[in-house]
Amino acid sequence: MAKSRLYDYYCSDNPKYLRDVLNIVDSINSPTPLAYYMKIQVLILQKNYSEGIKLVQSIDSSKFYKPYHKNMYIKEMKAMQYEERKDSVRIQKLYREVAAEIQTYLNRTNDIDALPELYTAKQKFETKEQVFKDIDNMYDNCYYNDLYAITSLKYLQETYYNPCNIYLDCYFP
Repeated sequence: MAKSRLYDYYCSDNPKYLRDVLNIVDSINSPTPLAYYMKIQVLILQKNYSEGIKLVQSIDSSKFYKPYHKNMYIKEMKAMQYEERKDSVRIQKLYREVAAEIQTYLNRTNDIDALPELYTAKQKFETKEQVFKDIDNMYDNCYYNDLYAITSLKYLQETYYNPCNIYLDCYFP
């Protein structure tokens, strides 16, 4: 039900649907990781970053799908607060920290599912050309066994690259 309301919001841009999602998620007695991710996404869409940060800080790290997600969301929402203040130095610092945490995770696990999050963070402090060069380097050197995933990543970067976009997409396995 909450996912369909979130979809309704994306189709209509009507904030009523975001309130509906929060009401549904808040009514769950034992929230699942998916419920937490949806609530985080809604708070970001509402630009309610302070409440989002408090929520993420209150969630046990084990509830997140990836070990770096808790810090990633906290830092991204802090960066979004700095974006409102046009503080580019702090924004870039936070996104560099996010990218470094994701890269550390990738170095340990080779989990290519983390690549879109890595390059979403890198878009905030690297040029489009540098992002493409990095992806091409991964492809040419076969850093990851799934060349299709790397090709898809490059396509997404080419199609949707916008350094002003905020990563809003939740990780839904």
